[in-house]
Amino acid sequence: MDVTDCLAAFEGMFGFTTETIEKGNFQGTLFRFPLREEKTELSENIYDEIKVMDLFKAFKAEAPVELLFLKCLERIDLY
Repeated sequence: MDVTDCLAAFEGMFGFTTETIEKGNFQGTLFRFPLREEKTELSENIYDEIKVMDLFKAFKAEAPVELLFLKCLERIDLY
């Protein structure tokens, strides 16, 4: 699988387009977490709304330590 195929999943989100890929510059950092609604060959973990909210709460609690490598962090948005 080509990296372009993976990045295409972000098309239209947060100002990310195929042009972004071509230019090789994005003003931000994106993290994608595969929160599946169905079991797959890759993972049997299934995430419902409650489990996702629990992950968000845990992330919020741990963010000051987990995101220490981001020196110029201005904002975090979770969707």
